[in-house]
Amino acid sequence: MKAKKDRRLRILWNSNAPWAASGYGVQTKDLLYRFLKDDWKVGCVCFYGLEGGFLNLNGLPCFPKVGQPYGGDAMLLHSNEFKADVVITFQDIWPVDANALFTMASQRKWIPYVPIDWFPVPDNIYHRLKHAYRIITFSKAGQKALQDRGLQSDLILEATDTDIFKPMDKKKIRKELNIPQDIFLFGMVAANKDNPPRKSFQHCMDAFARFHKAHPKSGLYFQTMLEQQGGFNIRQYANHLGIQKCIYYPPPYDLLYKSPHEVVAKIINTFDVLLNPSNSEGFGLPIIESQSCGVPVIVNDWASMPELTIEGKTGLIIKGGYKMWTPINSYKLLPDLESLYENMEKIYRMDRKKMAVACRKHIVENYDMNDRVRDSWIPYFCKIQKEILSEQPIIKTR
Repeated sequence: MKAKKDRRLRILWNSNAPWAASGYGVQTKDLLYRFLKDDWKVGCVCFYGLEGGFLNLNGLPCFPKVGQPYGGDAMLLHSNEFKADVVITFQDIWPVDANALFTMASQRKWIPYVPIDWFPVPDNIYHRLKHAYRIITFSKAGQKALQDRGLQSDLILEATDTDIFKPMDKKKIRKELNIPQDIFLFGMVAANKDNPPRKSFQHCMDAFARFHKAHPKSGLYFQTMLEQQGGFNIRQYANHLGIQKCIYYPPPYDLLYKSPHEVVAKIINTFDVLLNPSNSEGFGLPIIESQSCGVPVIVNDWASMPELTIEGKTGLIIKGGYKMWTPINSYKLLPDLESLYENMEKIYRMDRKKMAVACRKHIVENYDMNDRVRDSWIPYFCKIQKEILSEQPIIKTR
């Protein structure tokens, strides 16, 4: 008879809702339903995506936002209701209300699964993380940055569903999405929430405008909002540069409400190259999603981005430009515009069929979601369960 799994640990996860069209939402969905399938008791506090009531979505209890925008108050309230043994936050930690966070951490075992995308680690992140029971980082760069400030962390890299993000028929999908077959298409998959833009939209558009002059049969696809309050006005800048006729994008409604994994995977398959030269990045999920589809990438030499890319084989790493000190009291690194353009020209001339094979192999071997859950998350939960519940009796059921 097969031994029954010991899955007593009750885990409350605080992040974007698993149906949200964001990197956090995608990763939350991919992880939590796999945890449930392995019989872990999991609930999700949706500080973005759910308000005003509870929802049970295919066996996953989803708790709403309460008052504070990043779940500081909701975590403690819902952890009491759920009887959580541990609260895992999967989010930027610096905007979370410090008093609410410290109160929760004094009553629950708090484990932040945290992005580190500012270097050195800013004080307002450091002082919050000191209250954690344990810390998990999802990039090697983040782990080292915490270590440099005297904080130890476990490393569990993000991953992707390689059965969804996979090579597809580019011609067929371009026809379906009304994208010309004969253009060389760069693509960006990125949130447009700040200005100056963290995802380096202006740099990419400046470099593309120059590239387009040399190669008129070229285009730039934006899987993002072209115009959004607080963000960079992509449409306006495209008009300024004179490239408005060669940019492509989904209707805003489709982007917000009709962009599940499967749709984004199809869109990425229309690209020849993904542009992701962010000036700060906690991980960069589209970088591995793109490579999983066999599409090479261009990234900035900063934060997590270089560790996700095999230079010259699955993509190119550009030079960093100006190192900018920010209001959070830490640095971000702007991409070097000349290096970005030169690498766009370089990858245009490279053997991308060969790169596609290397891209797919790299992600399947190192960033597959099923492997990550089996080899990293489940052993981690078993270890935490033993630490926290070692003195509690196992309740046997008939």
